[in-house]
Amino acid sequence: MRSYDVIIIGAGVSGLAAARNLILNGFDVLVLEARDYIGGRVVSEHFAGATVDLGASWIHGVEENPITRLATKHDIATQRSQMCGPSPDNILHRTIFDENFTRLTHEAKLEIASVMADFLDYLSSVQSEDDLHLKSISDLKRCFMILYGDKAEKYQQHIDYLVDTIFLYEFAVEADDLSAESYHADHDFAGHDRLFPKGYGQIAYVLAQGVDILLNQVVQQIEYSADMAKVITQDQQYSASYVLVSVPLGVLKRGDIGFEPYLPRLKREALHALQMGTLNKIYLAFDHVFWDKQAQSIACLSDQHKIAREMINLYPMTERPILAAFTAGEFAESMERLSDQELVDLVIDALRQMYGDNIPAPVHHRITRWHQDPFSYGSYSYLPVDVKASQRAHLAEAIDSKVFFAGEATSVYFPSTVHGAFLSGVRAAYEILQTDLLTEDIRRKTAKLEKVYL
Repeated sequence: MRSYDVIIIGAGVSGLAAARNLILNGFDVLVLEARDYIGGRVVSEHFAGATVDLGASWIHGVEENPITRLATKHDIATQRSQMCGPSPDNILHRTIFDENFTRLTHEAKLEIASVMADFLDYLSSVQSEDDLHLKSISDLKRCFMILYGDKAEKYQQHIDYLVDTIFLYEFAVEADDLSAESYHADHDFAGHDRLFPKGYGQIAYVLAQGVDILLNQVVQQIEYSADMAKVITQDQQYSASYVLVSVPLGVLKRGDIGFEPYLPRLKREALHALQMGTLNKIYLAFDHVFWDKQAQSIACLSDQHKIAREMINLYPMTERPILAAFTAGEFAESMERLSDQELVDLVIDALRQMYGDNIPAPVHHRITRWHQDPFSYGSYSYLPVDVKASQRAHLAEAIDSKVFFAGEATSVYFPSTVHGAFLSGVRAAYEILQTDLLTEDIRRKTAKLEKVYL
């Protein structure tokens, strides 16, 4: 049984970022990945003559974002997107149909954008108090509507849609279940969002260069009571001075990886408290474009056609007639039980309501089911009501200076994002480097500096 300085469990962005940093500092590193590919929830596929992202898609905020720097350094092309993000200006770049499937005019979209601006102003005005985590986003919505007075009834449908586009499709969970603290606890990089015409997976492959990775290795047990930690997979055993666990929160919550000794109380409480949301994509390729070629996205306000409530138009980026419908939260989880054909039929039915009965049938489709995925059990983490953001810090804490943790769910400031995953890997690598090279006394003296650095 060969021994390593560090064994990293999970070849997602957080694990790969940690591996690169540790290797640069002279560590002998092995990465074990349960899947048959690297990248985890950052995965791109060839589809209908284009490249599509099945998991993460966007760089959220380009200014000073480490993913932007990686893309620039390695000449990975990106393209500006105004599909997502809480920006009133983005509303104007969408084709929006009301509950009667009537296309909204530019003036009507300006009204929605104005309501969004008012709602965002209200959210920003809400004080980040100690008990904010006890409230939900729905609670804030109700307060806003009271303050909005007579206009609230007039714009009820628009406000419902805005809560979905700001929160449901960003946090992958319903507003009733999402802690109001999320809006203040999560930080953003400045600037617009960008997409990868050739896929986000390019970032994972850049990070994986020079890293020793074994695929199809499902870790079952981590034993860390002895001087050397032991990692046990379905058919192998490995040992290391340090173990970095960078698997998704859903895997840890399911207990698919056993720990001996069992995890400390604060770690167990954090695992119980934090939750995984679900965001799925239904890609449809057609033989020609029958929608607005230049629209960034298509929105449907009908409650009866939630499967088409938020769609992205990939034609401007790929020059291929491809649409992607998004499902999120409990609705996404329920839709995973349907067959591919049933899901395609639901989207097509909505599109026919919007564009007429003569639209063509799709020639290809690709559908994700992240909630059922045995190596993630969801898309990314969120803060449920009654859970403080500090639980993420507890999840990130190392055990016995031997078992370390990374991943988007451990990111205190940038959870649920690829850049959050990347930075968590950098943070974990730094913690291992500290533990290995510095005495406890020196670590205490540099604690304040570390927090500034991180």
